[in-house]
Amino acid sequence: MPREKFYKQGLKFGCTECGQCCSHPDGVVELTRQDMENMAEYLAMDVGDFREKFILKAQKDDIFELNSYENGDCIFLEEGRCQVYPVRPVQCRTYPFWPEIVKSAYRWNAAAQVCPGIGEGRVWSGEEIEALVKQMRRRK
Repeated sequence: MPREKFYKQGLKFGCTECGQCCSHPDGVVELTRQDMENMAEYLAMDVGDFREKFILKAQKDDIFELNSYENGDCIFLEEGRCQVYPVRPVQCRTYPFWPEIVKSAYRWNAAAQVCPGIGEGRVWSGEEIEALVKQMRRRK
């Protein structure tokens, strides 16, 4: 019998837009083709121009790696804020509800050490969390 998910009763999270999750020396932001199209439109750019300017490389199928600064900061992180927040990629929209973070309470609490939004804001239901986890799994 599968183990009950620790988040079944929900978890509190409210994005503070602090930029912590956008700044990591080993971090990679992956975009779907739809993410890329949405961001290009938001920036009033042609998709080809967006790809040339902001995409480091194509990963596989329809997954693209977003360019970053030398220190690992996301290319869209300016003055600690995301410049494309309304159309940020699935990877960013679903954080911190990633499969590897909600795998256990231990991992959730470890993520809370670097994300001030964990434990704050509204309670996300177990069903909402599961839907976000599925979004992340689908894009891989």
